[in-house]
Amino acid sequence: MPRIESIPVSRPAPRRIAHVDVDAFLASVEVARDPSLRGRPVIVGGLPGERNLVMSCSYEARARGVHPGMGLWEAARRCPEGVFLRGSAAAAATAREAVRAILERWTPLVEVASIDDFFADLTGTERLHGGAFRAAEGMARAIRAETSLSVTIGIASDRTTAKVAGDLAKPGGIAEVFPGAERAFLAPLPARDLPGVGPGIGRFLERANVATVGELAAAGEALLEATFGEHGRALCLRARGEDPSPVEAGRLPRGIARETTFERETADREEIEGMLFYLAERAAARARALQCTARAVAAKVRFAGGTEARKEAALPAPSDGTAAIGAAALALARGMLRRRVLVRLVGVSLAGLAPRGPGTLDLFDEEGRARRLDGAVDRVRARHGFGALVRGRSIALLGRCPRGAGGFLLRTPSLTQ
Repeated sequence: MPRIESIPVSRPAPRRIAHVDVDAFLASVEVARDPSLRGRPVIVGGLPGERNLVMSCSYEARARGVHPGMGLWEAARRCPEGVFLRGSAAAAATAREAVRAILERWTPLVEVASIDDFFADLTGTERLHGGAFRAAEGMARAIRAETSLSVTIGIASDRTTAKVAGDLAKPGGIAEVFPGAERAFLAPLPARDLPGVGPGIGRFLERANVATVGELAAAGEALLEATFGEHGRALCLRARGEDPSPVEAGRLPRGIARETTFERETADREEIEGMLFYLAERAAARARALQCTARAVAAKVRFAGGTEARKEAALPAPSDGTAAIGAAALALARGMLRRRVLVRLVGVSLAGLAPRGPGTLDLFDEEGRARRLDGAVDRVRARHGFGALVRGRSIALLGRCPRGAGGFLLRTPSLTQ
């Protein structure tokens, strides 16, 4: 009888995805800038009495009942000894890039998910770093030593489970869910805690008596897809700990948003439209920096009474141009400013982002001329600062809004991607 030898079959290494979240990011950035604030209740978003919301706060402030999204007046009532700051968008962006650069020492597959959280694919790096948990310890130490920021890290075989594990390890912890244990780990958690379950879906699940992630997983792909469309199928996979989404270095953000609160509520149309155009400028410049175009533009207006209006429209063609985006944002806002009402906040956001393709650069083509103008402006600002040039309707802000090298000094810094 012939001898049969077993041939070893190489199996792919299990995925090891790390979700890295900077603890109390904006507040931590301010503490890193001024170490004398360490251990004090730091609240970022504005000064006491201003009609604005808390954007971030240190854990010392949270221990006194302050949390992000709370009105500053309420934060001041609960924590009168708090250190209230407006925050620095430039410092936050610098800190984000520093953290990203540190993570890339462990793996080139680092995805910036938002201003303060990242995904890092550590699959196959065991020989270099001794396993995902040890790699996470090294990343956390390096970030702390080089930026003075604390991070929480969750590790699992998929993005969703890694993020949930990290949420449970806050602040400053490291949690790992071993391969094969994802579904059991997620099952007892509230369904609302699963990424992708927003307020609307959460209310629906509550009415349907689906209380836990395990019950959501048990509902099955067919039922969830019939109820919520393609998003329902994705939810089912996430609930099972089978999120197949890859970590993509350089992945585009879901959107780009810029907004700010006025120093004083205003009905001055020149000032309102000037600020809207300036925010559109900032959003368009970010799109060009990411080498992407937007398919849609939205404008937001919050009035003095607290009511808010928002309108969105598709662009005639995908664009990263300041003129096209600014004109669309102004047209949308004018439809919401028909009455002379005091305005508290305005915002501009871009959606439907996609990598920028080749465009025409004909000397006599209007789009080509606009693109060359944007390129020239971007080069000047890259060398001398965003505030080196004031363009278009933004000129209305001169004399109304203080200006520095980085541009107009907004009361509420724009900190989204």
